Amino acid sequence: MKKCGTLFGALLLILIPVLAMAQDPGVPDTCKVDTTTVTAQGQHFVLQVRVYNDAAIGGLSLPLKFSGSSVVCDSGSFAGTRGSSASAGVSGFTIDNLQQSIIVFAVWLSGNLAPGEGPIAKLFFTVRNDAVSETVYVDTFTASGGVEIEFSSAAGIGYKPVFQKGRIRVQLPAPVKHNPGIIVPGMQQVLCDSSGCDTLRFEVHASDVDISDILTITKYGVGSLSTVPHPTPDTGFFTWVPVPADTQNSPYTDTFIVNDGTGLADTGTVLIKVKPRQVVPPSAKNGDVNGDGNVNTNDVIFLVNFLFKDGPPPKPPAAGDINADCFTTVADIIYLINYLFRGGPAPKVWCTPGDINHDGYVDLPDVIYFINYLFKSGPAPLSMKSSDVNADCTVDIVDLIYLINFLFRGGPIPQPGCVAPFYKAVPQPLADVELFGSNEINGIIEIPVSANFNLPVAGVQILVEFDPAQFEPLDPVLTERSKTLSVFSSYKDKYQIIGLLDLQAQNSIQPGTGSIVILRFKPKLANYDLNRLKISEAILVDREANTLNTTIKPNSFSTPNLR
Repeated sequence: MKKCGTLFGALLLILIPVLAMAQDPGVPDTCKVDTTTVTAQGQHFVLQVRVYNDAAIGGLSLPLKFSGSSVVCDSGSFAGTRGSSASAGVSGFTIDNLQQSIIVFAVWLSGNLAPGEGPIAKLFFTVRNDAVSETVYVDTFTASGGVEIEFSSAAGIGYKPVFQKGRIRVQLPAPVKHNPGIIVPGMQQVLCDSSGCDTLRFEVHASDVDISDILTITKYGVGSLSTVPHPTPDTGFFTWVPVPADTQNSPYTDTFIVNDGTGLADTGTVLIKVKPRQVVPPSAKNGDVNGDGNVNTNDVIFLVNFLFKDGPPPKPPAAGDINADCFTTVADIIYLINYLFRGGPAPKVWCTPGDINHDGYVDLPDVIYFINYLFKSGPAPLSMKSSDVNADCTVDIVDLIYLINFLFRGGPIPQPGCVAPFYKAVPQPLADVELFGSNEINGIIEIPVSANFNLPVAGVQILVEFDPAQFEPLDPVLTERSKTLSVFSSYKDKYQIIGLLDLQAQNSIQPGTGSIVILRFKPKLANYDLNRLKISEAILVDREANTLNTTIKPNSFSTPNLR
């Protein structure tokens, strides 16, 4: 056990140092520290201190110091040794692991340590968990105040015994290194069509039993891998955007390697197939957005999910163009709702500039179809707007050359044509929108979108651009003006798309000025710039599915832009 050495220090000043040092007559008295061997981190062990004296001893002081960095002294004890007869309260141990020192002191106020040989004290040690193989020496030294190794005879005469230092041999086994492990996904498949290929993304995971090792993941093969060396566990992020030509050499094999920095490694392979997307023949029914052969409420929901919830595209993609203006927007949703619930006109032949054969895609078969129509009395295109690719209001050989240049020579993309019949008149300037004012409540920024228009609005589509380093988008909320509609939203990269709709064709936002939706963002920085938020696109549609000509006004914040 640990004991305070204060009283001993006082007694030592009285009993020993004031006495003249004498030579030990006869056989020299000896103090010896044992030698032992330890073999494991965390191991507890006992080191004995032995004394030989040929005459009675009335007191002793033994300052010890141990070397190295592998052990700590936990406590000391006289129990079961010759020192157990020393007087309580004036005998004990002073241990300082910071200075790696131990002072053993014992005083006999009555009686003495009879002549003899054997252990005088026990020292209890522990091998540190970060120990290394080494030899730790236990030697004597001169402690503060000039305390040295010293015995005092029963008559009060001090003398120095012979000291034999001890050794602790720390012999640890060489650490067993473990191979790291890597986990990769199974076979991957990417689909391509004439417009491009899907993006392939997946993660690879590495781990190691040796938690101090730094793992590095590398790759050989297609695509790119984003990762940084990291202690276990580590993750890499794979990304590849193939091109349609990559279908020719499919499949591809990517090999992923994790190295732990000690020469040990593990590998994993991923087989990647790049395949042409199966072309689903378009439905014979205009307005069949989901390609199930029917035109019903499911197509409305499908179109809402596509525009505002990052859902899959229509089948084919052009099937979402219900009003035949060559674009898929909130106006097409209103047009389809009017047809289903209000007796509105039927969906029109959808338009995709360059899709001459009306299969939903722009590719080589369109060139063949166009040639047959122009020069071989073949059937006419269903959509002349899709065929007037240079938008000169005439379908002729110039459009054919334009399409060939686009497909095979890197020419400009096909344009929405202007061949009759014209589906709607050019909209008049009837609306404007802006970000107006802001407020921060409980760490959430709220920004109203104000809109001014002079006729009822049945649908709104807004694209908001934000700085993802400064803001995290949250779900927007309706206002008193728009509360009869439903709100939809999603975000990707630095854009949030918001839709306001009445899916039952019963309600509208009434004409006037005021906020129609409240944007909500969570700031990521203490000092954020509200001008890093802006409306990039705004589409307002009336009850008859006509698109209002909408002006986006500059931001008008009532609070400072910088926080």
